[in-house]
Amino acid sequence: MDKQTAIKIAKEYFPNYPNAAAFHITEDGQAFEDKSFANIHAKSLVKQGEEAVVISVTRDDDDADDAVTVPAVAAAAKPAATKAAKAK
Repeated sequence: MDKQTAIKIAKEYFPNYPNAAAFHITEDGQAFEDKSFANIHAKSLVKQGEEAVVISVTRDDDDADDAVTVPAVAAAAKPAATKAAKAK
């Protein structure tokens, strides 16, 4: 797998994971937010003596930027009843 293919795979995940800074893609196309899990999975795909491949893709990678625009996650507003209860 090359970096461009990994970027295409990661583009599909970034919109659903707005707080993820990167995805780590294994040779079989699996995406992991946690690199250690990606490494474990990648090692299960190769024969003994071969090198496991994990490609990391961040939001800042060249082609990742034009895939999606992810809005910042705003803090949730507290209900008015909660604010009134605290005022008492």
